Amino acid sequence: MAKAKTPDSKKRRNEKPSQARIVAMRLAAWGVLLLLVCAALFGLHTLINRVFYLDNPRFVMRAIAVETFDGTVNGEDIRRKVRDYLATTKCIDANGDTNLFAIDLRGVRDLLRADPLVQGVEVRRKLPSTLALRIYTRVPMARLRGSNGLLIDDSGLVLPQIKRDISTLPDLVGYSGVTRVEPGDRIDDDLVHAALTFLRLRLTLPKGTWFDPSLVQIDNQHQQVRCILREKPEAYIRRDAILLLPAKNLQAAMVRAIDSMAQRVSQHQTTSQIDAWSSPNSVYVAQ
Repeated sequence: MAKAKTPDSKKRRNEKPSQARIVAMRLAAWGVLLLLVCAALFGLHTLINRVFYLDNPRFVMRAIAVETFDGTVNGEDIRRKVRDYLATTKCIDANGDTNLFAIDLRGVRDLLRADPLVQGVEVRRKLPSTLALRIYTRVPMARLRGSNGLLIDDSGLVLPQIKRDISTLPDLVGYSGVTRVEPGDRIDDDLVHAALTFLRLRLTLPKGTWFDPSLVQIDNQHQQVRCILREKPEAYIRRDAILLLPAKNLQAAMVRAIDSMAQRVSQHQTTSQIDAWSSPNSVYVAQ
């Protein structure tokens, strides 16, 4: 027999939807209040940023400070490039002034890093009125003969001409694609990288600077790096002496060559040829 529905049970069922609506209205009210608080905070932040920073004449850019380390890039050229970039953005006000806090630092960084000569950039605001730039440049290791004055760094990246003196850099000869390369290209050639390895090792190995090349030639047929050396009186190396190195296991061959030269230097013997290529375990040295 079915249980009869009482008036109280009907009342409780009618009260449940009302309670759910009340909870929903409370949640909605809290949500609206939260949105209003967020909007107020955002507006306050924008106002403070505008009054104390963006519209503050104290932070108008007065100078661009450029710090470089070796003269590969010109500081004035960097300043001109940054000013031209800022002129294309919205950070210049009606008076022609640029507020430091309106400058897109990442945009300036990306602009400067697009230069093949630039390896890294630090951009910061130096309050109250200076945009400070620190430029880390790529170091050219050799001149690419036949490329109309282009250079190459130790990673194989082709660099444009630079304004500083590069007369001490050796010429790199023998790369077949030299007439087709442009600044920003990266040469992926085993023999070119062997030649660059030699140029890097001569600066890091003990007594490696005894080998001061005026020309580095890569030889595909013999898988060889052939160097014409400048005169080095302290190492008793004659002018235009020849150094032969294998493209493979070049570092070990170079260490053997340095050891052989050390013996000759101790005996005050002059040298016109160092052959670490013909034999994998010995070095032939000619006076």
